[in-house]
Order: sequence, then structure tokens, then C-alpha cells
Amino acid sequence: AQDNIGLGMNTGDGNIATVRGKNASFEATRLRISGLSQADFDNCTVGAPNNGYIKLDNPSYTPTGHLRFVNGSVLRLGSFEFNALGEFQMVFDASMWDFGTGDFVLGDACFKDACRPVADKFSLKMEGVGLIVAPADGKKLTLDVPVIGEGGFVNRGPGTVAFASGRYGFTGKLVAEAGTIDLSAAGTIGKATIGAGAGVISGGTFHNATIALDSLGGAVPTFANCTFTGTTRVTVGGEPAQAEGVTVANCTGTLTGVDTFRLRGWK
Repeated sequence: AQDNIGLGMNTGDGNIATVRGKNASFEATRLRISGLSQADFDNCTVGAPNNGYIKLDNPSYTPTGHLRFVNGSVLRLGSFEFNALGEFQMVFDASMWDFGTGDFVLGDACFKDACRPVADKFSLKMEGVGLIVAPADGKKLTLDVPVIGEGGFVNRGPGTVAFASGRYGFTGKLVAEAGTIDLSAAGTIGKATIGAGAGVISGGTFHNATIALDSLGGAVPTFANCTFTGTTRVTVGGEPAQAEGVTVANCTGTLTGVDTFRLRGWK
């Protein structure tokens, strides 16, 4: 364990500070990003000692680049303290961000005034399975930065994940394995892919969505007060669903636009 993990270069040098971690644990109170930097963690844990939460900050040069977590990595990150911010991404594929046991809003409030508007400079990029989060029961994670990429997003905890207006920009599979994914403020979401899970997807407005089931008669998504427009395609295991009387979704509250649902291959 260290007090700080430092990563960075003066961007004027044209060099990139690079870290590659695999099957390892990195413990420190601060992860310090300066200048042009990229760090890739494969099946790693990054956090503070004693299962604590690391702080992400920049001591000097404006941070630009990415932090990438893949293959079951866990980032225990509880706060940000950036004095400046360039174009910076946090990238996730089948990896978890553990933000603590309370509420958390990822947006302007996390960063100092000189970094704002954060959404112009900072994003979460989804690859593959994407980001996995697990908010505690009765707690909420609010994402007020762009969430982009071709990967997915998974809520695995009993709490709530909420997307702020215009922040839902990824095209991979959205899965509420538990808890609630609140899309009531997100605006209309085009071409979303929604997977099955025991949680609830609430308040979403979807246009030309796909409901992607793993198997006939298996788990299905649950929608609460959602609206569907355009054509909502239903697939099973990625293949056309050719069966009658198939349950493709559960509903609580209202569900508008059920007439848009089409088993793939049907008209």
C-alpha cells in the first residue's frame, strides 16, 4: 500500500505515461493523474487499504487520457478532486465501480469550478458487458456525465441508478439484475438494447428498442411506467423468436406502446 499512486506526463513533452496492471491489487489513498496518461487494469482491484475508497485527483498538469478496467476489475473510488480537466475517460468492460454505501452524483459537483462543465471533458465509456454498479438499498447513483460506447451497463445492487438528461448514450445491453434503473430524466433513448433481470427499469422512453432475452421462458425485464415508440424488436438468444404466447416483459404501473413489440422476423 502507498499514500499515492502517481501517473502522468507534461503534455507538452508529447509523451504518454502508461500503466498496465494484471491480476494485481493496487492500494493507496490517492490516484493522482497529471498530463497525458493511460492506465489499463485487467482483473485488478484499485482502492484504498482496508477496503477503503481511493480519491482521484490531479496535482499539477491537466489530466488527459483514460483509466480502463476490464475482466472483473474492481475500482473502489469514493471521490474526485481535480483542479483542471482535459479530455478524460473512464472505460469499463465487465468491471465494477464501487462508489461506497451512500448516495453519489457523478457530475459537476464532483469537480472544482475550473473543470466545469464536466460533461464536455469527462465521460464513461462502455465496452463489452460494460460497467457494473451495486448501489446499496435505499441509495442512489446519479450519472450526470456522458455514458457512451458500444458496451452495456448493469445494476447489480438493491439501490437505484439514475441517468440525468441526455447522458444515456451507449448502445450495449442495459440490465437491471437488481434494484432500479431510473430513466425518467434521461429523455428519449434511441435504439437501446434491454436485457433480462430481476430489477426494474423505470420511467424510460424508448424509440426503436430491442428487448434481448436469453431464452424462451427464462427471465424477462420488468418495466415501470415506460413508453415505447417506433418498433420494439424482441430477440431470444440473439435469434428470431418463433413462438406464440411468449412472455417478453413484466410491467408495473403503466406500459405504453406494447403494440410496438415485434418478435424478430414477424411483421
